[in-house]
Amino acid sequence: MTDVTKNTNRNHGALPISSGIELEIDRTRILTVLCVHENPVFLDRLCRHLERRGDLSVDTTTSVEDALHLMKYVLFDVIVTDYNPVPVEKNSFLKTVRNQGNAVPFIYFTQKLNAEIEMEIRVYSAVYVVEWEEETLSRGFDDLYLSVKQAAAKNRKGNASHQKVLF
Repeated sequence: MTDVTKNTNRNHGALPISSGIELEIDRTRILTVLCVHENPVFLDRLCRHLERRGDLSVDTTTSVEDALHLMKYVLFDVIVTDYNPVPVEKNSFLKTVRNQGNAVPFIYFTQKLNAEIEMEIRVYSAVYVVEWEEETLSRGFDDLYLSVKQAAAKNRKGNASHQKVLF
């Protein structure tokens, strides 16, 4: 199942901003987001933008190894990362997380969609892409915020319906 559609603004949002999906998010619950990027200045800017509305709590790290360690102790609603070409024991970050049995939604917030990301989108579920350009980074942050909310809502709705089948 591929969760990527194209927006008219050249972003490839996993869930288009105007997708019509209702956000059934508990307004009293703050979503937890893990952002992984090698540039700490960019991470700070990203974190400030995502947290400014008060309904997201963002943890940041500059390495996949630190992210994997943090994920042992914190259950995140969404992971946001650029595509990290440095393998973790010869696996991508996403593959490593999925091999651990974690189905947390991944959002690649990247300047360019590449072949590795496209392959992961085809292989794994709950993988989304939001492309951004330097000139329109603020809009990219807004698209990312909405994609985080939508991915978390879709994941929770899927988990709830799956649990109903089990009981």
